[in-house]
Amino acid sequence: RIGSGSSLTANGDANLQVDMASLAYKWWIGQGNDVFGIGLGAGYYRARLDVNAAATLNGTAGTFSESYTEKAWAPLVELGWKHAFSKDFRLYAEASGMKKNWGRVTGHIYSAAVGAEWYPLANLGIGADYGITRINIDRNGGGTINDANLDIRLKGPSAYVKVRF
Repeated sequence: RIGSGSSLTANGDANLQVDMASLAYKWWIGQGNDVFGIGLGAGYYRARLDVNAAATLNGTAGTFSESYTEKAWAPLVELGWKHAFSKDFRLYAEASGMKKNWGRVTGHIYSAAVGAEWYPLANLGIGADYGITRINIDRNGGGTINDANLDIRLKGPSAYVKVRF
């Protein structure tokens, strides 16, 4: 209880950083203008949370600072379709997903995109797509204070510089 004439000031902040990466190889099946692909690989994700707080009550100060980091590898599956209008211009649809359901950190990341790519040069091109990504990561820390859940949905356009070999 803070009595009359008491002074309390407090501030705090939290910073969340999520990093994702994947490495996969995709095999393309088919001939002609339409090909289908299936890819296998691995995905990596890391989530870091930094929490800082400070308070002063009647001239007595206190601080709190804590960082939590979780990271994991998971198997990755990719599916794709490409339609070539010419050797330089293609439309495509892609979907991928990774899921980890063992250990202290579990979750999944699913994504899908529809786009186009154009290669004005033999090995260098540009691409644009519209994509949707769902990220859901759970941390079981053994108690409610150490448990965490990250649930993010991303969607929107992207542009790329592409290199082909």
